[in-house]
Amino acid sequence: MIESHFYEVLIKNIGNEYYSLLIDKSIIVNKILGIIIRYYSTEQKKIISTFFKSIHIEDGTAESIINNKKSY
Repeated sequence: MIESHFYEVLIKNIGNEYYSLLIDKSIIVNKILGIIIRYYSTEQKKIISTFFKSIHIEDGTAESIINNKKSY
């Protein structure tokens, strides 16, 4: 699976460095939560921002976003 391979590469690349998640929601027809991960790559010696995951959410409330965030 591409997703599991991407996840393994990402974990290896982050190592023990700090990282942050940028979360954005889109509510047009479907409610989607987009997640970007940002971290310092010791391998590439620079800050990397890359797409991490998108999740369908029930609504755009903070509670729904937090509950979905806990599932990954």
